[in-house]
Amino acid sequence: AGGTGFHIVFLVDNSRSMAMGDVAGAKNRSHAVFGAIDAFLELLVGMPGVLVSLVLCNDSTQEQVVRAPADAALRKLIAGIRDRTVPRFGGKYAPALVALRGLAKDEVTIGVLLSDGRPGDNKAASEEVMRKIRKELGARCMLHTISFGPEASGANAQCLQSLARIGGGT
Repeated sequence: AGGTGFHIVFLVDNSRSMAMGDVAGAKNRSHAVFGAIDAFLELLVGMPGVLVSLVLCNDSTQEQVVRAPADAALRKLIAGIRDRTVPRFGGKYAPALVALRGLAKDEVTIGVLLSDGRPGDNKAASEEVMRKIRKELGARCMLHTISFGPEASGANAQCLQSLARIGGGT
């Protein structure tokens, strides 16, 4: 693609706290996250130059989709991932951000971290990874964060907000 188009990388918190059923209209936080991703993809279908990746993140990361075009087949694939995904283990943001860096190529890469804001790793470590990404790639790689669940404020929100601020996002 050589600098044309853009790449959206969904970093999905798949830690055990995402199994909590406290988001209105969704089975649990995880399903709420996948509902938000589907709504976003619906808007992207048919846009030229848009690539999508999806990474499940808990104590480790699992790349489920890598650089796929935003189309109806992708929406179906991600619905299947939603249906077989079981939130478990702890949640760590630093490995998720390392995965984001690994997926960033020539085009603008937009990371979207979807979480309840309860990382199991050190906030400072995650912030340092994001600083290194921004120093290396500048505005070609940014991070936005979206919070799910009733604790998505206070200390939990502060970590997500800090990462987004460092990552040039919201």
